[in-house]
Amino acid sequence: MRETFSLNSKFALKHNDNGDVQLEGFAIHGGENFIVNGFYEVPESEMKNCTRTLKGKRLFKDHGTHSVDNIVGLVEKTRTTYDEDAEMKGVKYSASLMVDDSHLGEKIEKGLITDTSIGFDFTPICSICGNEFLSDKCSHHPLFDPDMHLICKDMNCHELSLVTFGADPGASVTSSFGGADAEKLKAEFGKLKDEIMSEQNINEDLQAKNLELSQEVKDLKAQITQIKEQHKSELEDLKLESQKDILTLTQEKETLEAQVTEMGTELADFRAEAEAKLAVELESKKEELQKLAAELHIEKTLGDVEEMSIEFIDKQIAMFKEIIDNKPRVPQFTGDKQHHQKEGKVKGQYNAVLKAFKGD
Repeated sequence: MRETFSLNSKFALKHNDNGDVQLEGFAIHGGENFIVNGFYEVPESEMKNCTRTLKGKRLFKDHGTHSVDNIVGLVEKTRTTYDEDAEMKGVKYSASLMVDDSHLGEKIEKGLITDTSIGFDFTPICSICGNEFLSDKCSHHPLFDPDMHLICKDMNCHELSLVTFGADPGASVTSSFGGADAEKLKAEFGKLKDEIMSEQNINEDLQAKNLELSQEVKDLKAQITQIKEQHKSELEDLKLESQKDILTLTQEKETLEAQVTEMGTELADFRAEAEAKLAVELESKKEELQKLAAELHIEKTLGDVEEMSIEFIDKQIAMFKEIIDNKPRVPQFTGDKQHHQKEGKVKGQYNAVLKAFKGD
């Protein structure tokens, strides 16, 4: 937001050699803590902006920028220099004056018109927070902060006018927002105050609603806390049950492992016992086989008994027993033809076995 102001100062009238009338004077001053009308601070650093922007601007009557008939001259020269009278830096100007049938020049010469005023705009800066006045970043206001004032920044001079009223020896501010006078400024501030008060009422309603919502939030937080505690208790119960089940399964596992170990030991003992019995039985069968072979007179052709399997030994024992049981005996002479035939048959089998073992 930018504000527009007018600043008055006295001037001097001069005539050039060619008869042209010129006005000379200081348009504006600036300095450290230079506060105009107790509210507007004009920094010395802004004099350069004013010097640059005032040059070439038109000279009006009573800020009458709305009509070309009010144009009475042109600002030709500007420079920043020290004003001995004001004891601060300022913008000194030289402006040409067009004398017309309104007897303007005569009024100036007779001292009826003695002052000029510049119109300029600027960006208002809050002296408290250093941010732009009435912006989102500035919460200060002269109605509520008595020590506050505005600092003029980025000043831009847009016209110089002849005015009828006097001014302080240095300069003074005579209007503000959009060129309004001090009364309008107060009215604007009053309006802003009403708006702020309205905003405060709205804020109070919002605060009440906020308190209500805050209570609801607290209630919800309490409910959430209660639910969390309930879930925590249920979770702890589940953990206890789970631990109990794990302990039970662990004990059952250990019992089963012990039973398996015991069964493994018993099985190993049973196997050892069975192997021992089998070994004794095998030795017994080997001895029996060797006796049967000796009885048949074939022990030398029997082979290595230690290399024989128990199944093979059983088959040989059975065969040898059958041969021994059917071994021919000296028959009694009975004259029985069938008996002699049977004896001959058995004798033939016996001789075949002996021949097989002897390798004949």
